[in-house]
Amino acid sequence: MYVGTGGKAYVTVRGGGLYVVDTMTTPMSVTREYNKDLVGPSGCGGLIGASGDRVYINSGSATGGSVYVLNAATDEIVNSLSTSTFGTDAHGMALVGGRYLWIANRGDGDNIAVVDTRTFEIVGKIDDVGAAPDLMELSPGGDLVFVTLRGPRALTGGPTAVGTTPGVAIMFVENGGATGRRVAFIPIGAQDEGSHADPHALGVRRLGTTSR
Repeated sequence: MYVGTGGKAYVTVRGGGLYVVDTMTTPMSVTREYNKDLVGPSGCGGLIGASGDRVYINSGSATGGSVYVLNAATDEIVNSLSTSTFGTDAHGMALVGGRYLWIANRGDGDNIAVVDTRTFEIVGKIDDVGAAPDLMELSPGGDLVFVTLRGPRALTGGPTAVGTTPGVAIMFVENGGATGRRVAFIPIGAQDEGSHADPHALGVRRLGTTSR
């Protein structure tokens, strides 16, 4: 994940750990590193806080999940929180309403844990997402969150990434991001156990208007 103008990158490690990399030096250089005892395995989500002074990184495995807060200026880990009580294999994240972190648990739970970034506490969960929710993107207006749901033959991520209905769940943001609910679903490919569809990443593209 790149921060600011792209001169710095946060690189998570599959087996656990984190590197902070200066991408402007030749060759690129590691400016700070954390081992697997400090940052859990299979890090995926990465977001910059609304004020720009915090960076949020998560990690998730078959047995749990965590989220970490770093000072964007010093790259020091200033806080961490386990999300394992709500599910396993924490993966995608979205910053909703400028305050709430939505963290998808695609393993046990199949839900979204909601973290209040002001208190850094889990304040709720959203259950009606779908099986194996993965990466998320916020709509330009901030009122919708699009969530990919993995397929029954997941190509990556192992058993915890296996879903049942490949597609995109559309979540409506409520209470400023503290809660939400599923309002629509876009299926991708066959919706049965033999389906080879396996949505993972997604991006929201803003379409402009043209005048004649």
